[in-house]
Amino acid sequence: MSFEPKELTDKELATMRTEVEDKITVARIGMLLRHPFFGNMATRLKIEACDDWCPTAATDGRRLFYNTQFFNMLSERQIEFVIAHEIMHCVYGHITRREDRDPQLHNIASDYIVNNLLVRENIGARLIRFQSSKISNMTVGHPKRCMMI
Repeated sequence: MSFEPKELTDKELATMRTEVEDKITVARIGMLLRHPFFGNMATRLKIEACDDWCPTAATDGRRLFYNTQFFNMLSERQIEFVIAHEIMHCVYGHITRREDRDPQLHNIASDYIVNNLLVRENIGARLIRFQSSKISNMTVGHPKRCMMI
């Protein structure tokens, strides 16, 4: 999914952020009902808009950062997928396990691992760039093998 943020006034962004916060709340409740593990984890992450540096979504293990305009164009089910995606980066320890690996390659390999699980378990609505069932048994510790497929 391609995304380019638009120039918005502070008022427009604030209005959009309020609508997005409602969508995030609905997504988190949906996760609690349909996927209790992910819903429980989602309620533990502090949600923060970070439009100035975050183009889509990110996590530091304690917070879920999101871009207001990106989340605005998603359905609640797609937001579920994104939140679960970030949760799995925490669960798998991708934030701390990168060590001296190439950051971009490590993130792509991590995304394959996370997205495969979410697709297999039917979590949220598919919203993915990196996913392949060919690497379902690989770990992020082997990013070059993941990328060769």
